[in-house]
Amino acid sequence: MPSFRPLDDLTRLPLRDSLRNDFEHLGTVRPASLLLCDLDYLKLINDSLGHLAGDEVLRSLSATLQSRLGPNWRAYRFGGDEFAVLAPVSAAELEGWAEALLAALAQHPQPISLSIGLTELPAGEADLSEVMAEADRRLYAAKRRGRARVVAHNAPPGGFEIPLRRLLERENASAEAARWLSRARHQRGELDVQAPPGGGLSAFLEQVGVVARTLGYQTLHLSGHAARACQHLGSWHHALLDGQRLPPELEPSDFRAGARPLALLLDTPERFDAGTAAWLRPLLGQAQAVVRAQTGAQTAGRSGALIRLAPLSEQAVGALLTGPDGADKVASRWLWQRSGGRPAPLHRWMRVVRLEAELRREPLG
Repeated sequence: MPSFRPLDDLTRLPLRDSLRNDFEHLGTVRPASLLLCDLDYLKLINDSLGHLAGDEVLRSLSATLQSRLGPNWRAYRFGGDEFAVLAPVSAAELEGWAEALLAALAQHPQPISLSIGLTELPAGEADLSEVMAEADRRLYAAKRRGRARVVAHNAPPGGFEIPLRRLLERENASAEAARWLSRARHQRGELDVQAPPGGGLSAFLEQVGVVARTLGYQTLHLSGHAARACQHLGSWHHALLDGQRLPPELEPSDFRAGARPLALLLDTPERFDAGTAAWLRPLLGQAQAVVRAQTGAQTAGRSGALIRLAPLSEQAVGALLTGPDGADKVASRWLWQRSGGRPAPLHRWMRVVRLEAELRREPLG
């Protein structure tokens, strides 16, 4: 492949033009596959922790990518949070490599999450723009399905995809949580996050977990739910350790905190089952940071730290509906009034409206 290749200043990876040159040089050599990936939550990291922290994550990802490339493989940075890998292997082999990459990144001291889409080049001549478009569709599918995953195949025709969840008007709250987590590294603390019912607590707590792991915490995320409140250890069996489900055979008595400081993320703890609540009590004193997400006007935590999530504005709802011709003001106002600006009912009503628009084959926004 061509020897001269301009490099990105931050990551020292070749740029998009190098991919174009390498693709042409590859010619009809097969098998060959293209992988596109986005670093999940980079904007959140930049907004909450600053661009220096985001740059460090980008450098760490770049170093891991380069260290795991096979012979004659190439990695590229397109700018922002976008990266690519061109490899002379089948899509199945590249998919296995990508899954191993995700597992390795999850084990970093500051775990990194990627959304990945990939496709195999067709036999004979191939058009780079078409290959990239196919990989990009699968990358977007990975994001829509929850991020931190690989998509190497198209969804079945006729499937209805849930719109990609977006956190809006939470930048100040995210930055406040990041500052609190930074202080808690040096002085143990407890933080309450409050919102009205359906106010987006679970999604916000998920983002707090991303920030905590970026700051070097080990996170244990437990969620209360009315359907699991009567199940023994129901909340424990749905817990996430560093964003990943716990092994089903792991019992609470077998859990050991790692070398990193522990951050407990407790989503509606008033709905924990009795077994999980009893096991959790001694762990509360061991955790360096405890974040409780609760609905309604609860009292603040022992540290006095409190973040309240306000309902979304009408403008934020309009941003969710923005299309090529701008937002549909009538639809956005109706959704805002119907949901009260609360994310959970808003997304439910958006699904209904989008499905109706699809059935009528009309655009929404």
